[in-house]
Amino acid sequence: MERNERAIKDLCQLSDVELFAEIAVGIGHVMDTVNELDAAARKLYEIGHNHPGRVLGELAAEEAAKVLILVDVVRCPCNRHKERSRTLGYFYDHLAKGIYARASEGRWEDFAEVERFVSYHRSKYYLEGPTGVDWILPNHITQRREDNLYVGYIRDDQGEHYWAPTQVTDSSYRTPTVIDLARTLHRTKATSPAGLAVIAEVWRPVEIHSEMRWLTEQRELNWRTLEALTDRGLTVPELIQGEAGIWDDWVFPLWSLKLRIHDNKEDLQEIQEWSRFYTSDTPQ
Repeated sequence: MERNERAIKDLCQLSDVELFAEIAVGIGHVMDTVNELDAAARKLYEIGHNHPGRVLGELAAEEAAKVLILVDVVRCPCNRHKERSRTLGYFYDHLAKGIYARASEGRWEDFAEVERFVSYHRSKYYLEGPTGVDWILPNHITQRREDNLYVGYIRDDQGEHYWAPTQVTDSSYRTPTVIDLARTLHRTKATSPAGLAVIAEVWRPVEIHSEMRWLTEQRELNWRTLEALTDRGLTVPELIQGEAGIWDDWVFPLWSLKLRIHDNKEDLQEIQEWSRFYTSDTPQ
């Protein structure tokens, strides 16, 4: 059995009818897993087992991000073969799934803001410290994932010491936005084969560009999708009214962006050197 990135990229070779059917099946399995993990996370918090609950909640969010990835493959134009294949590859990429999950929590003014967000969060390192450039620290998303799962040995303001995920003192569980969004898409039948055909019809002709505005373009396209789902008899107005999050939280398509880790350490070291030079050369 081949279970890897190369296998899932074979979906690119399917016709639309076959693609929509296969993605609908996959999303059904994903949502079964998401719902079980999310329910288990909530139950664990209720009985005081916060750390395993947090781990399951994070895994549920990662899994829910797969729904958005698969739907973005449908939103991507058929002639963008490289982007479609790349997006399918994110199905197994922890960082890419984390970016999708975090992007779902944002309120974006335009696509340029999303581009900046992605560029920052796919960087392998970032700068931090009293002057803003003192320390080179690892990627936020991947490090948070590690910190939630494993005991580590760290260096910080308190010196060198062990870090244990059980030290986090969160007391309640909130279902991540990406899960709510995936559920909304699924309940309104947007992830059925016919619903995916509607999504392709609405979104594939759209040119995704930096100046694309949230209020005047993205939300309008979200509503057009919902209206088309209703017109085709896939969902009903009463259900849409109760699922308003689909147009509030369904983020811009990310298929045009690179989401894999980008090693920027040399760039940050150069910034540090310039900062030290500038500081030492500044008259006191």
